[in-house]
Order: sequence, then C-alpha cells, then structure tokens
Amino acid sequence: MRYYKLIGGARYDRSLLEAAQVYAEGAAGRISLVEMQDLYKKAANGRGITEIEKRTLLYIVAHFQIDQTARTWLSEQLEGADGNDTQAILQKVLRQEYGLANIRWTITDETVAAYAAGTPGRNWEAVLRGAVEGLLKGSQGPLSLEACIVRQKGQTTEAILRTYLDKGTLHLIPPGSTVATDLPYDLPHVLDTENFWNFVLQVPDFEPLEFFSFAHRTQNLQFNKGQFSKKAGLEQVISAAVREIGQFDQMQLDIPLEEVQRQLEILPNQNFGNALFAIVDSGIFNRESSSSFGDALRNEIWVEDEGFDIPKKMRDYANSGTLHLIPLDYRAQTTAGTSTFPIPEQFSFWTDGEWVFGLDMPQKTDIQLILTTTRDGNQGDQAWNDSLYSTASPLEQRLQHIVNIEYGVEGLQLNVDIAEYEAQQAQFGPDGRDLPALLRQVFSTIFTDDLSQNSVFNAVAGRNKATVSPEQFDTKAAYVLAIQALIRPYLVTDAVLNMRANVEGENIAPGGETIEQNWIFQVVMETLADHWFWIIVPRWIEEGQRPYVYLD
Repeated sequence: MRYYKLIGGARYDRSLLEAAQVYAEGAAGRISLVEMQDLYKKAANGRGITEIEKRTLLYIVAHFQIDQTARTWLSEQLEGADGNDTQAILQKVLRQEYGLANIRWTITDETVAAYAAGTPGRNWEAVLRGAVEGLLKGSQGPLSLEACIVRQKGQTTEAILRTYLDKGTLHLIPPGSTVATDLPYDLPHVLDTENFWNFVLQVPDFEPLEFFSFAHRTQNLQFNKGQFSKKAGLEQVISAAVREIGQFDQMQLDIPLEEVQRQLEILPNQNFGNALFAIVDSGIFNRESSSSFGDALRNEIWVEDEGFDIPKKMRDYANSGTLHLIPLDYRAQTTAGTSTFPIPEQFSFWTDGEWVFGLDMPQKTDIQLILTTTRDGNQGDQAWNDSLYSTASPLEQRLQHIVNIEYGVEGLQLNVDIAEYEAQQAQFGPDGRDLPALLRQVFSTIFTDDLSQNSVFNAVAGRNKATVSPEQFDTKAAYVLAIQALIRPYLVTDAVLNMRANVEGENIAPGGETIEQNWIFQVVMETLADHWFWIIVPRWIEEGQRPYVYLD
C-alpha cells in the first residue's frame, strides 16, 4: 500500500485520511475532539508533525464534518507544533510577555516536537507560559526558586523572582533522557514525560541547585522544585547545602568525601545534596518526636506564644556545632574508640535506607542530636531528629556551663546539691527533666516571668521604668529582651541561687508550695532587693500552669 495519496498534485498521508473517514462515518456523523486528538497523535507518531501530515490534517478540517471544539483544538496544536514557530514563541513569551531580556535557553524544535508527539494537550505556547508561571508562582518545597530567594533576600515579590529568572538558562529535557544522556543539567528525581513537560532552570546565584518546572500536558497545572545537581562536585554541593542555601555559616563539618562516595553506592539515584539540605533545614527543626531537639528545649524556651523565636534559638545552637556524617561501620568505630561521634549502644540505624548524621553543640554541651533522612527521597524533604543527653562532661561542669555560657551570668554562686536532686526524684517520682533542663527552666522563669507582680522581671522593670518602658519598643518581645539585658548584671554581682532541700523548715515556700509537688529554688540579689525571690517549678506541669517567681 502506498503511504501517500495524491490530491490535486499534492501528497497527503493516506492512513490519516482513512482514519478520518472512519471517524466521520461513525454514529455521530462527525469527528469529535477525542477522535481529532487521536488523529493528531497518529500524525505526530514520535517524530513530530511533518509538512505532509500538517497538510493532511488541514485537508481533513476543510473536507470532513468536525466538531467546533475539535477544530479549535487542532488549530492551537498546529500553531504550537510547527517547528519553525518554536523560537518565535520563545521570543514572544519570554522576551515580550514576561520582559526577560537576558534569559537564555537551549530549547530546540526537535525536543518540542517530541513532546508534542506524546499525549495530546496544551500546545507549545500554552505550555511555555505554564513553565514560567510554575517558576514564578508554583513553589513547592523548601528548595523552590521562591524559597531560596526568601532565604537570600528575606522576602520576595514577582518582580524579584523575574530578576533571578532573567539571570538563568532555561532547558527542556528531551523525552527518553536517562542518566547516561549527555546533558548540561541533571535529571529530576522522577522524570514523567507522559503527563508533564519537564523544564530546568539554572541560576548562577544558586549553583549547584537546579530548578525543575513541571507543566502538565492537559491541565492548567505547573509547579517548581529544586534539586542539587549530581553533576557538581561533592565539596561544592556540601558547602551550598549547609552554608549558602542552608545558611549555617558557622557550622563545622565532619563529612569525609570518601565516606559519602561509599554510601552513595548503596542505592542508585541517591541525591546527597538534597539529603544533606533536608538534615539542616528540616531535621534540626523537626519537633514531632517526644525526644526531639525542640522537646528537649521546651523547659528552656516555653514562651513561644509571646513572640520569642524558638527556631532562631535552635538555629543559633546548631550553628555553633559540628555536623558529623555517621559512617556505615559506626558501631565498630564506636567500640574501637575512633569515632568522632560515638553512638550509644541503645541506638541502631537502618543505614541501608537512611542517611544518618550527628550534631554536637559547644553552646549546648549536654545535648547531642541524631538526624536522619531517607536515602530514596520518598519522604520528600523530610528529616527527623532525636536528642541524646550527653554524659561526656561531668554534671557539675554542665551546670556551670549553663550558668556561665548559656545565660551569661558568670559570677552567680550556684548552690545545687546533685544528691538532693536525685533524692527528690527518687522520692516524689521522676518527671522527665534532668537537672540541666530543670536549671534552664529556673533561669527562664527568672528572665521571663512578667505575670507575677513581684517577679524579678517586674522588679527590674519598675526600677528602670524611667529609661526603659514598653512604649519605646515596637513589639513586646523587644521590650522583654531589653529588660532581660538589665536583669543580668544583678545576677552576676553578689547573687546566690539555691535549690531547697526536703528537710523540715525548708520544704515549704512562703506561698504554701510544697516540695512534694514542686521544685523550689530561691535567688537573692543583694543589689536588687534584701528579700529572697522564690522560683516555683511544678513537678508535673498541667495545662494552663507555668513556673513563676515572687518576692518574699
């Protein structure tokens, strides 16, 4: 059978004409939208639309009964599928409509035609607009273009987004590409060319991060997400994930490149950059677990609803620390004493399925973090943490570290009997707080309790109301921080903090609070008042309760 049919001296595609004849003679007596889409798919057949196939489709429109929706749809497809229009449409959409005077692209007629030959849907011009809208408005995840700009600029607008877009190079990933394909960019974690047109934007400001914009073939749906390029060097990826994009500029890194390479061999298509970013972006701040970092800090930072920035506190602690990649043979190294981050016996990990990191923090010597995220990326950008109470330093040293370093009141005389603490825990039942956590809660109460009329906070505020008043500050948090700065000098000069013992005459506070139900502390600051301030910390804090302090 001949492939072509001559009509008026011009060649037409015989199989398309015969298929159109069958559809036109069907029950409806006319070619529907679905049938027209099928004809278009037959014409494209993996190679794009040739001149003969385009001529044949136009002949069908002119000589067969066709639904108006099918006629309109085909007109749009032929406009977008014409290879000669690819560059013109790029110029029209990117330069004229979006004002991107400097953006570059590598998009070819052949790649556009290959997509057009797939599942029928939006034409090339509509898809290109969708890809741009996906980059401007379709942010998905913490590595989207918008999220990265917000980290760098503190905010973003569409105008700022366009500025970054205009610096970049836009690519369209050819259907059928694999990791073996020679491309100047990486492939997304999942390449779905059946349902989406897949674009890549490279922006110099965020290298080696690449932004993928996915424009749906048939629906007005588009979004973008970022991915660290596996084509970049590991040193560059590690630095970008932690410092430039993760913004932990002071954090020390114990991430041997040979160990990374070793672990990358466990599972194909792992993305270490994305995993590392998930650790520092999501893992450190994840507060879902009852043993999370945030939960461990709950007694130190319990005024979250009053404008205090808990994530900033967590970031400051983490930024002072060292992040360790836990090796595959971590147990052997721990046993041999050669590990830079020893793992307690009660912890074990599924290292075949997880990246595991450890974080120790000089400003938080009693807590270490175990951070994990999946190797296969199926949990998206999620990572988790568990806190370990370190026993590397003696307890007395850890308590003094809290006084001198964390709260900056070196000079305060601390009278806390460890044996008394353990005896009270044994007699009245453990409440889940170790002694460092309890001490932090005591200091937090001294520095932040502004509800009790005779609290340290209000005593200092009253003494300084002529020079520091709430009206001088834009937010309550700023005012509180100013008063806290004034409290500190009173605690470093002739001040004593005592934990009350469970003995006759000492086990009841002036307000009637008992040691059986409360931890009771007292602080005297001779330069502030000649009476003792009493700090009451309920052993089991119920809803609506909070520690408090008052002057006797």
